Amino acid sequence: MHALCESFAARFDIQFNVQKSECMVVSVRKWRSLRSIKVSDVCQFYPDAKPLEFVESYSHLGHIITGTLKDSSDIVFRRGRLIGQINIIVYCVILVNWIPL
Repeated sequence: MHALCESFAARFDIQFNVQKSECMVVSVRKWRSLRSIKVSDVCQFYPDAKPLEFVESYSHLGHIITGTLKDSSDIVFRRGRLIGQINIIVYCVILVNWIPL
């Protein structure tokens, strides 16, 4: 796959931005024991001669994606945002008696 990306970049004169790119290993339940192995020690990708950073989770289009494919961290993040928005409404409507039109 790495060779395919490199040939694509060379063919269309594209440079990959390593600072904006991240690498994540997604494992299914029966292979979770492999998560104890540090993937960055086993394999590395070097687009433009710079190593990609391996991460456990990242944010994509407002959703948090993890290597275990669980939604718990995304749910916690969204619940915190909802509580913050409710607090703003409570402050504006109840305490200040201000209702936006």
